Amino acid sequence: MKKKIIAIVVLVILVLGGYAVCNATPKKETILPKISYYYEMDNAHFWQVDYLYQGSGKFVDIRDYQCTKKMDPPYKIQPTNIIREGTWQTFSVIMHLLENSDVHFSELIYQEKDKQKAVAIGEVHLQNRKVNTFDFDEGESLAMRVEGKPKVLDLEMHKKTKGKLQRIECVNPHVSVKWKQGKSNVEDKNIGYELTFQMKDKGYDYYATNLRYYYLQDGKEVVYNGQAIFYLKADGSIFHANNIGGNAFLTDEMS
Repeated sequence: MKKKIIAIVVLVILVLGGYAVCNATPKKETILPKISYYYEMDNAHFWQVDYLYQGSGKFVDIRDYQCTKKMDPPYKIQPTNIIREGTWQTFSVIMHLLENSDVHFSELIYQEKDKQKAVAIGEVHLQNRKVNTFDFDEGESLAMRVEGKPKVLDLEMHKKTKGKLQRIECVNPHVSVKWKQGKSNVEDKNIGYELTFQMKDKGYDYYATNLRYYYLQDGKEVVYNGQAIFYLKADGSIFHANNIGGNAFLTDEMS
C-alpha cells in the first residue's frame, strides 16, 4: 500500500556571480540564476522552495503566482536560517496545494528599503495530481559519478517493479534523457541503468525535473513517476540529485 506523503522539497537557488559582484564593487546588487523547474507529484499537501541569495534587501512576494485551485492563503514567504555563510541569506516560499492543481510562477518581488522590483527567476511549474509512484521498497536508487563534473548518473531500479521498462522521459519539457542498461547489483537484486541528460534549449542556467518511467505490464503501458529530483546545468552535467525525502542544497557553487 502506497504511503501518502506530505512533500517537502527544498530547492536552493544559488546566486551565481553574486558573491563576486558584491566583493568586487561597493554597489549592492541581487542576482538570481534562471532555473527551469518542473515537478509532477502525487497529490502532496504543500511544497516548499528555499532560495539562497546575497543582498541587503529581502524577497516579499511572488509577482505572477498562478494556480488552478488556490487555497487561502495560497503561499507565504518567510526568512529561514538553513544556511548562514558570510553574507548569504535564505528564505522560503511555502505553497499550500489542493489535489489536481497546477502552480506556476516566474518572478519574485525584491524589496530594498522602500523600493521594490520584480526579479526573474526562470520558471517554476508544479503539477499536483494522482499519479502512479513506486513503493518505498521498489523505487529509485541514485549514485552520482564523482570524477570531474559528471554527466552520467547511475540509477538502480528494484526488480520488484513489475513489467519491462520501455522508456524514460523527463517531466521538464526542456530536458531529454538517454538511458541504457548498465551494471546490475546481483546482491541487492537491482537493475542498473545509466542516464545522460541533454537540454533541448539553452535558455536557463539550471534545470530541475523528476522522471516518468514507462513499463509494459500484461501487454499494457503503465507510467510511474519517480520521486527523485535531478538538478542539471545548461551543459547537461548533473549538479545535484536527491530523493524527495531529503533536502537538496545546491552548495558546490559556494566554494
